[in-house]
Amino acid sequence: MIKKLFFVIGGGAISFYTELAITILLTEIFGFGPEISYFIAIVIGLVMLFYIYRNKAFKVKTNPGKQLFRFFILYVIYYIVNWLAVVFLINFMKYFLAIVIVNIITWPWTFLINNYWVFRKTHRRKLNIFKEFKRDFSDEWKRFFPSHRRINNSDDPKDKN
Repeated sequence: MIKKLFFVIGGGAISFYTELAITILLTEIFGFGPEISYFIAIVIGLVMLFYIYRNKAFKVKTNPGKQLFRFFILYVIYYIVNWLAVVFLINFMKYFLAIVIVNIITWPWTFLINNYWVFRKTHRRKLNIFKEFKRDFSDEWKRFFPSHRRINNSDDPKDKN
């Protein structure tokens, strides 16, 4: 789960900084309005993000059509909400600050939806997402911090971790 989260954060950061750079480039150099610049940047960032998430973060090779459809649905909704929020917020602040704030607020939801709906492994049973996250996180925690494992003073080898 930690490795997956690392690739999701890294992929999201790459996509985000690409979107921000393209938006600034199109707005400041080419004279596009920030609304149009951000829309173009979103499309480019979306293509990059699907590739990174599918091949690096979630490593799911089955059902590419279904994943692409679900990814498309998720991110159309996500980017419409983001775009509308940015268009609203640029009335009160600089456009790049609005983009940063909106992305920070909406990102955690997309991670959960990508993990448990878009790139769900086909053999995975439907579990409560919070229980599964807790199990995955506690396993990773024990692996990285072995001193936090339960210590058993019994001499029986079955009782030892």
